Amino acid sequence: MNLSELKKEEIKDKNTNNKPSFIDKLTKNQNLKKILFIKIVIVIILIPIFLFLTSQKINNNLIFNNEEKKSEEITSTQHLLSPTPTPTPIPKKYYNPINGEEIPEERFLQIQNRPVLAVIVQNHVESRPQAGINEADLVYETLVESGITRFMFIYWQNDTNRIQSIRSVRKYFIELLGEYNNPVLMHIGYATGSSDVNAIDAMNRYQVRRLSDLTDKETREYSFTRDIECQRIKAMEHCAWSDTARLWRIASQYGFTSDINQLQTWIFAEERHNNVNNNSIEKESIEINFSGTKDDYSSVWRYNKEDGFYYRVDPRSGNNYTDYNGQPVKTKTLIVQGIKSYYNGDSKGRIVQEVIGKGDGYILENGKITKVIWQKDSYNSKTRYFFAENPSQEYIFERGKKWIILVPNTSLLTLYNQYF
Repeated sequence: MNLSELKKEEIKDKNTNNKPSFIDKLTKNQNLKKILFIKIVIVIILIPIFLFLTSQKINNNLIFNNEEKKSEEITSTQHLLSPTPTPTPIPKKYYNPINGEEIPEERFLQIQNRPVLAVIVQNHVESRPQAGINEADLVYETLVESGITRFMFIYWQNDTNRIQSIRSVRKYFIELLGEYNNPVLMHIGYATGSSDVNAIDAMNRYQVRRLSDLTDKETREYSFTRDIECQRIKAMEHCAWSDTARLWRIASQYGFTSDINQLQTWIFAEERHNNVNNNSIEKESIEINFSGTKDDYSSVWRYNKEDGFYYRVDPRSGNNYTDYNGQPVKTKTLIVQGIKSYYNGDSKGRIVQEVIGKGDGYILENGKITKVIWQKDSYNSKTRYFFAENPSQEYIFERGKKWIILVPNTSLLTLYNQYF
């Protein structure tokens, strides 16, 4: 065999060796089948597991959603059955606009349409003690003639079964009434004479509603009574008295009403923000001598730290000054207001006192005295008080009874020299 034939033969053998045999093919096919079978079995096993897990998740979601829905329904039902309670409103507070004292709501609504009541009461030594002085919301004290002082009691909140001794009115008392929003006035008599002292002319000009000449339409009782027992030991002019129930009843019968909500008021302590009070000094007692020296008509006061009140002192004995019922006379605030005061030269010794305008003064509260400036622009305007060191800053008062002492500027100067 030649070389070429040998190569051909060799190639042929290679080709023959590389070609798989039938048995090889068969074996290979069987392995593939096994693999395929295993895959099919795995798929058959995994599909149910997958479907089971998927169904569980769906069921869980459904359960969760149902529970959530039920919870929302329960909450909604509970809301309908038990609505959310509204917050309890803060109760509204009511105050006396004259002196700032807090008043129960029921009481305020009961009396809000009754007018402020002003009563002129004398302070002559023989007339003392006064009745109704402690029940007044505010008291004015000032000179009349011959160095004698007189009071004007202002009532609105409190009642009293006796006011004594009622006397005649002066023009300057009338000029103070305008700031009380159409009040009613009780007096017996009035000053006459020139226009600068004539009280009846002033009452007519300002249309003051007077109770003095009126009677109770039902009982025919006069607006005042003369106490017979009193007249056995005192002069008749010291024995006239009345009471708040009678006076307000008569006022109502004649249509004298007023809305207390329209009353001008001062600023009181709860509203305090920047209370500039640098010129206050400690002062627990004060003595005001209208005539220049201490006498029966000096206004003397002592401060009591325990209750925060100023107690009036009898200038002669030094003991507490007491009212008709034997109770000490006291106040929360003292206002000393300097005014122009002078005789007009008439035969009765009438004095002119200017309460409309502007001037100096002092306020005593909490054992301290503060220099202020007062201002009243017109009959109807409120008398207001400003710090002397900061005239743009209005004084802020403590709540409680007020006592205003109108003194001649000469007496005020004496106080200044004594305390400042």
